[in-house]
Amino acid sequence: MRIKIVALTSPGGTRAYVALGLGLQRAGHSVQLATVSSMQEFVSSCGLNFVSVDCNNFKKTSPPIPFGNNPFRLSHDFGNWLRPVNESLLPVLWQICQDADAIVFNPETFACYDIAEKLGIPCYAACENPRHQTRVLPHLLFPHIHTPTVPRLEGTYNWLTYSLFDQLIWQSIRQPINQWRHETLHLPPLPPRSGVLARMQQQKVPFLYNCSPSFLPKPNDWPDWVYVTGYWFLERPSNWQPPSDLVDFLAAGPPPIYIETWHEKIGVETVRKVLSQTGLRAIVRTVRGGLRDANFPEDEMIFTIKSVPHDWLFPQMLAVVHHGGHGTTLNGIRAGVPTVTIPYNGDQFLFARRLGELGLGTPPIVQEQPSVERLVAAIRIAISDTTMRSRAAAMGKRIQAEDGVARAVEAFHKHLPPN
Repeated sequence: MRIKIVALTSPGGTRAYVALGLGLQRAGHSVQLATVSSMQEFVSSCGLNFVSVDCNNFKKTSPPIPFGNNPFRLSHDFGNWLRPVNESLLPVLWQICQDADAIVFNPETFACYDIAEKLGIPCYAACENPRHQTRVLPHLLFPHIHTPTVPRLEGTYNWLTYSLFDQLIWQSIRQPINQWRHETLHLPPLPPRSGVLARMQQQKVPFLYNCSPSFLPKPNDWPDWVYVTGYWFLERPSNWQPPSDLVDFLAAGPPPIYIETWHEKIGVETVRKVLSQTGLRAIVRTVRGGLRDANFPEDEMIFTIKSVPHDWLFPQMLAVVHHGGHGTTLNGIRAGVPTVTIPYNGDQFLFARRLGELGLGTPPIVQEQPSVERLVAAIRIAISDTTMRSRAAAMGKRIQAEDGVARAVEAFHKHLPPN
């Protein structure tokens, strides 16, 4: 079977879709991964066929993935992606999927659902964070409310946030989607209140969630065709070797902490003050934002990296400090070490809060200007709280025992139409 995996996501997110693609390939399928052109070398080096997802509208918006935690801004960005239709993502996706026997797509490429409808082939949504309506928690772009005296109110609010977000997105894209359906797919227009997620739920489109049920259990009000499979880990190449100077740094002293943040307010001075007050060493990943252009003169306290496999590095850390993104979070809990999170965007708040709820890390630090004092206090707790460290280690063992890719492949086969 020829399977197209179509996913616009971050580099870390792409790794998960590569892992899923390799799992489907090992099951005997022919798999192509379609994503942004900058990931071509990486995808091909992993042994998957690569297809570029690129369109003129990407040149007008940077990055070509709408980050943010404002649902109104996000719906506006999606609308800009799709207008005008001839310069949008839609004809690109149509071309990519022409020879597919099945399509796996992530939320940013939801129009693949319409393509599957036209081609008469099975399709699957693949997600990193909750998209299905539930009374357990709100849509990740809406604030949490807690009403212990009226729990039904909280559940109703949570449920409605998904409907509201779905309508925000749908109203921003309905015109170009219906134009494309009419002119290219020759399908009837969709009604004004159709919704993207609502249609998929009505049609029972299988959803595959790249998340561990140990970390984020499947809500009881999710249907049978929604799967929380376990994480889709992409193992490092067997011939990979760590940089010798990094190995020497690790061997030269006690275990360090890992610091990675995309928060633009955190820079060289903040990190140096934190290390000075805690007496710790650190592996610092320099990424965009405050640490991207940071001039960290390396010494016996700090070693900077750009990219090192988390599954090798994290088990050697005392704790990991990061923004709470999906990929870094799952690798941190897999390593079984405590976490300090500084979320500022999208699903980071969900994962950061969950880490605190499970006792796998400290409560998230949510400040416009994260203070040295808050960071120091959180790091001291993470490295000294024996209960937290035991919980993190136990969770790491559970995560390591899961095989999310195998479960996702099993769910994929379960929903294939009979021959």
